[in-house]
Amino acid sequence: MPYPGKGDRERLVTRAPSDLARVVTERAAHEGVSVSTYVTTVLARAHSFDLPDYVEREQARTHDRGDQRMSA
Repeated sequence: MPYPGKGDRERLVTRAPSDLARVVTERAAHEGVSVSTYVTTVLARAHSFDLPDYVEREQARTHDRGDQRMSA
């Protein structure tokens, strides 16, 4: 279900090697965000793309569900 406030988005699909996929999944969990948010944030940083409040909104949404979150 889309979360309001993230703006227009498009689906990006990739097939990462299994070892990399495990690392990405673990790091996303450690940061307290979804894999999608983690990958989007990493890509944005790599391309100097500003994502104001993107991660904070994801953390707030998950926090509202009662999940534990860490600072991104």
